[in-house]
Amino acid sequence: MSRGTRPADHRIECGWGDCRSTPPLGLGVCQDHAIEAFHWVRQQMALKIGEMPSWDYDGTQPLTPDPAPKPGLVYAMRFGNLVKIGFTTNLTERRKAIPHDEVIGLAPGTMTNERQVHAILAEYRHLGEWFRYTPEVAAWITEHMPMTP
Repeated sequence: MSRGTRPADHRIECGWGDCRSTPPLGLGVCQDHAIEAFHWVRQQMALKIGEMPSWDYDGTQPLTPDPAPKPGLVYAMRFGNLVKIGFTTNLTERRKAIPHDEVIGLAPGTMTNERQVHAILAEYRHLGEWFRYTPEVAAWITEHMPMTP
């Protein structure tokens, strides 16, 4: 066997407890556990430097613009079974730049509002600004981001 190859039946598994998921190449844990570790590290670092995110939005009221210098739109773009939650001041250009199947929600807002939505939907986070498109996420977007292009 040449260097860098593995037997065909060898499967790398997540190094987190008894998890049997396959981790992404170069990462010793699966994606879900990597995200869990990231959040733990972020929380530990915040405790050490005395800062925690100030997102106090509880999801019970519609998103409203705050007095930020660049108001725009908070958008939700579905791509397969994922949805990207982002902010833009130019929806036409953003739609050209991001692969998506459809825009499923819009609300007037700012980057602060975008971060609030990320915090509210954190348990559904896939990676970065991408979230799993579950019935719960779909319902939240329908209720709080009712505008469509």
